[in-house]
Amino acid sequence: MRRERYVVCSGKRRMNYSMRFLLVALIGVCLPQTAVHAAGASLTITPAAGVFEVGGLVDISFVVDTGGQSINAVQADILFPPDKLQVVNPVASTSFISLWVTAPTYSNTDGTLHFQGGLPTPGIKTSSGVISTVTFRIKAAGAATIKYASSSRVLLNDGAGTNILSSSSTADITLKNPPPAGPIVSSPTHPDTNSWFNNPQAQFQWAAVDGALGYSYVFDQSSKTVPDETIDTTSTAVSVKATSDGTWYFHVRAKTEMWGGVTSVPIQIDATAPASFTPKFDRTTLTTEDVPTLRFVTTDAASGIDHYEVKQITVGAEGGVSALFIETSSPYTTSSLAEGTYEYIVRAFDRAGNNVDATTTLRIVASGLPFYASVPFLRNPAVANVTIVVLALAALTLVSLMIIRRLRLRDTFRHDLAALEHDAMRKTQALQRELEEIRKAQSFITPGTQAIAEQPAVMPTVSPLAPIASPVAQHPAEPSPYRYQAPPPPPPQ
Repeated sequence: MRRERYVVCSGKRRMNYSMRFLLVALIGVCLPQTAVHAAGASLTITPAAGVFEVGGLVDISFVVDTGGQSINAVQADILFPPDKLQVVNPVASTSFISLWVTAPTYSNTDGTLHFQGGLPTPGIKTSSGVISTVTFRIKAAGAATIKYASSSRVLLNDGAGTNILSSSSTADITLKNPPPAGPIVSSPTHPDTNSWFNNPQAQFQWAAVDGALGYSYVFDQSSKTVPDETIDTTSTAVSVKATSDGTWYFHVRAKTEMWGGVTSVPIQIDATAPASFTPKFDRTTLTTEDVPTLRFVTTDAASGIDHYEVKQITVGAEGGVSALFIETSSPYTTSSLAEGTYEYIVRAFDRAGNNVDATTTLRIVASGLPFYASVPFLRNPAVANVTIVVLALAALTLVSLMIIRRLRLRDTFRHDLAALEHDAMRKTQALQRELEEIRKAQSFITPGTQAIAEQPAVMPTVSPLAPIASPVAQHPAEPSPYRYQAPPPPPPQ
């Protein structure tokens, strides 16, 4: 204490004017305690009471009430039971104190805390000024009291450092052991929580809890259920039954001095077989040359389909020839089979091991006419082949008839055209003969006709397709140059 006074006095000349008021207050803290005013400040602890578990942490705040007066310095010396509590973190940053005479100190061996500091003029006037908040770890069960030592002080901002602390309170807290953790549970019937089981009857067993008076348990389909505070059994093993498929949870907790934590164990139940189904071949009757293909599929509502197995049985074979089940998938293709009848059994498994069987029959016959005779009419390949040939012949015949008809029409047109040409030529020749006869007749009637007769006759060109018209018939009103005409009368004299 003397050393602190020396350090403060030796640095007095280097402080500014505002810090001198603080120095006065701190000197008052260092001096022996003076008389306490009747209406003064008080020191309190928050929380003042509570119940906390061993191994946990608790934050305790130390608070000053200035009683309506302005203070500028506080000294808080705190005592706590070191066998029950241990300081983990004294937090000075939450304090209203801005200048610390000495840094906050604590001793977990002696169970003490020490805070000493203040702030410049005009100080502070408050009803809940936090000196510091300290985090304690709870070491052991029992009752613990935290209090202020008699050396604690609250100094008035009066330039004389008057101690106005009139009262201080304590914190009485109860420390208890935490409730026991949930028992360690296992299931001999459903050991893997990630697997599906088809057995709805489940057994659970757990390790005994020290000091347990009994246990409460629940078996349901909720993962958040907490068993009630009623002892259901004093044994460490029970048997329960799931009433439906799905995920179920077994919850259990122990009762000692208090009810402990809950242990929840899930199991997955699927006691229902997959849905029924019908496997099918692409065709139910095949020849020995064909390759059969079997198709199948089904579903499972709870755990889902795991795999399929197929078994082939030769119907009517001596000794009942039957193959083993083989694991496969759809579509399943077999090799070519000998003539006969075969039964196929398809078995579907879900992830819980449930299974369902489905059967179908396949007939194998020899290829050729016997095969065609044994196949239904509408699905008979022979019928299909004959139908195709007939349709092809009908189409070929129709095309041939159309070609023949077209050729005949062409020949008829050519014949008619040739007949027209022949008739036109015959008529042209007859007309030429008539013209020749007319010329000969005119040569005897009109002089000079000889010259005309001697001229070669030029016949008009007549198209074999155009109608032939007589020159006389073309102009019947005009006088013909080949008719006789009387000479004109002589002129009068």
